[in-house]
Amino acid sequence: VALLDYGQVKYITDDLRLAYANLMLAIVEESPVKATISL
Repeated sequence: VALLDYGQVKYITDDLRLAYANLMLAIVEESPVKATISL
């Protein structure tokens, strides 16, 4: 698992940022279904 440093990226859309946040939550919750949906 890698953490993303948003300071290293020029620009991330709000939709992509939300998708990454949802993916991180799905990983913490150990939910492969939520992880798949987040992508």
